Amino acid sequence: MFYAKDGNEILMTARNANRNCDYKCPHCHNKVVLKKGPMKISHFAHVHRNSNFCNKGETYEHYMFKYELAQQLDKLDYHVVIEPYISQCYQYPDLIINNTIAIEIQFSNITIDNIKKRSDGLAHTGFDVIWIIGKLKYNERTKILILNKSERTYINLKRRQLFSWHSDTFLLYRYKIIQFIGGNRYIAIREQLSYKQFTYYFNKSDPAILPSHFKLTKSSIEQYIKYCRRQGTVHEPSLSVIYNLQLKESWVCENLGMVYPEQLFIQSHPIYWQLQLLNMLVKNNINESVFLNTIKYNHFYNYDVNSQVIVQAIIHKFQKIYRNIGYNNVQN
Repeated sequence: MFYAKDGNEILMTARNANRNCDYKCPHCHNKVVLKKGPMKISHFAHVHRNSNFCNKGETYEHYMFKYELAQQLDKLDYHVVIEPYISQCYQYPDLIINNTIAIEIQFSNITIDNIKKRSDGLAHTGFDVIWIIGKLKYNERTKILILNKSERTYINLKRRQLFSWHSDTFLLYRYKIIQFIGGNRYIAIREQLSYKQFTYYFNKSDPAILPSHFKLTKSSIEQYIKYCRRQGTVHEPSLSVIYNLQLKESWVCENLGMVYPEQLFIQSHPIYWQLQLLNMLVKNNINESVFLNTIKYNHFYNYDVNSQVIVQAIIHKFQKIYRNIGYNNVQN
């Protein structure tokens, strides 16, 4: 962070602070120390990083973007408050816009539980929460967006969008999330936003419909199977089903890999869960609760996934496919 309070409760910038003085965090009131040197920008750092650690320790990029965004929104005649204390949830969001929108900027890694806790606290207080995260890896040609488990939590699932600031190019992007296709890959449409265009999404939302279903390409399925083989054990869950049912890789590529709308909520790869379900169907032993627990689910900051509803839907859809496949074809 770039400011702290001295012994007289005066807010000091790190640039003007004195190493010989004591300082405390203006948010959590814990002790901070001044960090100065020829290679780093002057800043304050918390002394102890315990479970109650203040989340306002921010990077230089975070600090600069926060004030840049605040200034630009102010020029657009929005009422902007920087880091106000919200007593109902004991939080200091980066920006509050028109007393209705909380903007949180997060360029460093925090836990999924922390993301959801901060979002829930602000939402329950009455704010519409918008997260802006750091630079993401995106292929303009294939429309593939790479998101790790933490990054995908920042997706606004109700609007199927994600905002990202690239500090190296000073560009703000919006990603329209089309579908999750397994691993860490999403199909998404990226658009560059001006600050004014960013404000359009304070209230605007796209129709809340799930994406249509489609099928993974042969190369995508082959890539997943290669990944499974690299684990170096026949007990790998997907390979285990392939071996036990004596499936050919070509058969898996041709008959499996459907991506249903519900895949957006499912973290597990489509081939993985379809093989597990296929194994149950072949043995005529579908156990919904067991299948539910074999699947991992994506988390979103403003949506709680109902895993039971998701599982019931994909079982029903896959059973229709299985009737067309037939048991004899599995054996061939």
